[in-house]
Amino acid sequence: MAPQIFHEEFDKAGKHEGLQIWRIENMEVVPISKKTYGSFFTGDAYIILNSRKVGSGFSYNLHFWLGNHSSQDEQGAAAMLATQLDDYLGGDPVQYRETQGYESEMFKGYFKSGIVYNKGGVASGFKHAETNQYDVRRLLHVKGRKTVTATEVEFAWTSFNLGDVFLVDLGKIIIQWNGPESNRMERLKGTLLAKDIRDRERGGRAQVLVIDGENEKANDKTFGAMVKLLGNKPSQIKAATSDEKVSRARLSQLKLFHVSDQSGQLTVQEVATKPLTQDLLNHDDCYILDQGGSKIYVWKGKSATKEERSGAMDRAMVCFNEKGDEANYYHVPTLSSTTAGYVKAKGYSDHTQIETVPDGAESAMFKQLFKGWRSKNETVGRGSIYTKGKIGIVAHVRFDATSMHAQPELAAQHRMVDDGTGKIEIWRIEQNELAPVDESTYGQFYGGDCYLILYTYENNGRKAYIIYYWQPLYSHSVNIHLSFHLLKLYPIKHYFSVTLFLYYFYFLPNPRADMQLPMKSLSAFHAVALDDKYDGAPVQIRVIMGKEPKHFMAMFKGKLIIFEGGTSRKTEEPQEEPLRRLFQVRGTNEFNTKAIEVKAVASSLNSNDVFLFKTPAEMYMWCGKGCSGDEREMAKNVSQVISKRDMDTISEGNENLHFWAALGGKVPYSNSPKLQEGGEDADSARLYECSNASGNFRCEEIANFAQEDLDEDDVMLLDAHSEIYLWIGSGANKQEKEESVVTAINYLRTDPTDSRDPHTPIITVKQGFEPPTFTGWFMAWDPSKWS
Repeated sequence: MAPQIFHEEFDKAGKHEGLQIWRIENMEVVPISKKTYGSFFTGDAYIILNSRKVGSGFSYNLHFWLGNHSSQDEQGAAAMLATQLDDYLGGDPVQYRETQGYESEMFKGYFKSGIVYNKGGVASGFKHAETNQYDVRRLLHVKGRKTVTATEVEFAWTSFNLGDVFLVDLGKIIIQWNGPESNRMERLKGTLLAKDIRDRERGGRAQVLVIDGENEKANDKTFGAMVKLLGNKPSQIKAATSDEKVSRARLSQLKLFHVSDQSGQLTVQEVATKPLTQDLLNHDDCYILDQGGSKIYVWKGKSATKEERSGAMDRAMVCFNEKGDEANYYHVPTLSSTTAGYVKAKGYSDHTQIETVPDGAESAMFKQLFKGWRSKNETVGRGSIYTKGKIGIVAHVRFDATSMHAQPELAAQHRMVDDGTGKIEIWRIEQNELAPVDESTYGQFYGGDCYLILYTYENNGRKAYIIYYWQPLYSHSVNIHLSFHLLKLYPIKHYFSVTLFLYYFYFLPNPRADMQLPMKSLSAFHAVALDDKYDGAPVQIRVIMGKEPKHFMAMFKGKLIIFEGGTSRKTEEPQEEPLRRLFQVRGTNEFNTKAIEVKAVASSLNSNDVFLFKTPAEMYMWCGKGCSGDEREMAKNVSQVISKRDMDTISEGNENLHFWAALGGKVPYSNSPKLQEGGEDADSARLYECSNASGNFRCEEIANFAQEDLDEDDVMLLDAHSEIYLWIGSGANKQEKEESVVTAINYLRTDPTDSRDPHTPIITVKQGFEPPTFTGWFMAWDPSKWS
């Protein structure tokens, strides 16, 4: 077989980090000037390569972009040449098909100042603008609050609407007209785009003028210039148009198809729906993953045949019969059908995003659709996986608290604002009021109580606060009437009250009957009152029993003990302590250790942990075969709180009959080592703009996010895997604030893998009071930005 011949331009591709963009001109790839990156002609097609240094090599994201008015030949050439570039780079790139106005978040993230769609194309003789070219006359319709797109539209008042921003670009003068109903962030983004055009295309020599549509008389001279160009402004301008967002519920609808030519013909068969697992993917084959019609992934196995790889990408996606009905298994008689056929047969939009994923170089977006995905040499997956009765190996990570404030990215990585040595105050909910907890019992939490913890520490020279509200789990029914009665009894003066009540009422799976649900709600109300006392500065963190975050554990220096039930309250009848108590101890140092009471039976044991067993006469430390020396030392440390007796140490396999008898007899327990299914993800956190405004929960991810993407008029969601942060902008409206926690709950509920722990901590952060555990996820955070 003759060696494949590649285009000479490809010799320059992927040699350095960053973007490279080529335009398709007469079926050839032609590089465009870096000064015009982010500006595309609607009559053209482009190839975009983003290279990122990884170790000694590179990882690649390869996109081919199709303008709405590009020809079929240009679109075909872009797809073909992108495939050739993919081959030239060894098949390593993740490949994306992008269409005008429907680009992926990753693609839009490359152009922080915005994307400009210019009329025309190479076939019409249009060239990308050179610096200092002033012979321009165009009207740009600017849309978007996070990632801006600017489309060249007809130069007339009929193109305007009340809700968006428009740029009248005249070369030496750029006039920005802000629709009366546009918000502050949209106006800001419009200004940034106007300045970017000025600096990038005009060498900084153009003048940017701004007119607010609700007060055009404030700038009579500039508005008069607009009237001369566009004619008299009509008495009525079109109403604002809403931005479409895809329902997250739709995004969680997954179907996996298997593509194979093993039978001699290329066949496609539906093999699974969600939840999907990684072992469904065979390296010898290719697969098609349909994400509710909003996006289609093509996974190419390393050992798949060339026919399978090319067929899966370009042709085999027609998995319907001639009538357009879905088929679970079928033969593809020829390879002449295209991806567009699949899209049309399903009734999907022509703009449906398509991502081609190479085996071993899967994108984060693809991996997050699978439950517990693990990359090579990686023992962790995304988010906290909700599992029971599994053995877990906990990574031993050394923690240096002194670097938390100097390096907030470490604070984010470790989920620690400091080393837990700040001031601690703890209250218990008693008779609808806060009762101080005896300091000698700090770190002991009972499953029959609710607690409020105020933690005070220093952050950049000023006092900072965290309010933890710790709540137990129970297993009885909800008293609905009493819950609503609570809302009537307690006036709601703060948005968080409503939010937290809704959380406890609708989401907690099994609250205890009668007064216990109100007790949970009361802890939320008291958290609000405490928050108000400190002028809204505290970060509020909901902690569910058994799901304590790292910093919470660090406050108690390795002596955090959680009792299965009971109460530390003084009751009329003294409570009898159980005769036998068994505690599972997990942790390797004073920052990550806790002891949780479990049922005192042998089936509760786990070979990878240490257990403390207290009986009326003895105190045992049982050491599983998989535990470490550090874990044994931390168990000894916490045992001093549970019992002052001398302790007998028993290694797994050396138990005596007396020990098993005290546990009610020897029975099977978890004793086959498994890799941890939960844990921290090595990938970065993910930022979303979320909304329930339309009645459907919608979630828009912001790729390559930065501090500037935090909208002061909005509520943002940062998914840090084992924690969810809700950032409340100072200008967020009442409804957005009230629904913020419900938004986070829906986010967890609609996870495509069905594997997110429903008790993942939800942390509320207010603008201007961000802790380092939050700011560390952002590059070059500026603490004075909102001062």
